[in-house]
Amino acid sequence: MSMTDSGTTGGRATWGSPAPVLAAMLNPGLVALVLAGSCSGYQHEADSGLPWALSFVVAPLVLHRGARDALPQKVSSHLPVWVARHPAIRAGFPQRAAALAEPLRQGLRFGGRYGGLTPGEDRVVAAQPVSSGTEPHLHDLVSKATFVGRWMSKLDQPSTAFAVFGITV
Repeated sequence: MSMTDSGTTGGRATWGSPAPVLAAMLNPGLVALVLAGSCSGYQHEADSGLPWALSFVVAPLVLHRGARDALPQKVSSHLPVWVARHPAIRAGFPQRAAALAEPLRQGLRFGGRYGGLTPGEDRVVAAQPVSSGTEPHLHDLVSKATFVGRWMSKLDQPSTAFAVFGITV
């Protein structure tokens, strides 16, 4: 078997397939739910949709447990100050953002197709109020995504987040 094979062999993940937990975390429905939560938070603060570019920052912040657990409590927290206080999160951020680019695109398409997200020319909008139901893990993800959306609305430009996290295009 080569390193590019995908699938499982005898219950073990092979090189080309993501670990089962990672695959579950990156399923398009869950990514769409996280994006809808962040869009909802952004819309609440800014009265406009989330800029497309910021969705590539929101996903790595919310889907990475270490980053999610370290998020500040208030949207008035300054992003550059927070990032400076969490160098380990910033250190791996560009790689996480790049790794999440395709799952993020799939989540955007899924959300657009099934009504959770309404894509616009340069922004994406939550098409309806976001509910996580009663499952605690989903509630935490949606809550943090909503917070991150509200927090990102305080930035003058999406490029600020890219610069602070070291993301290059």
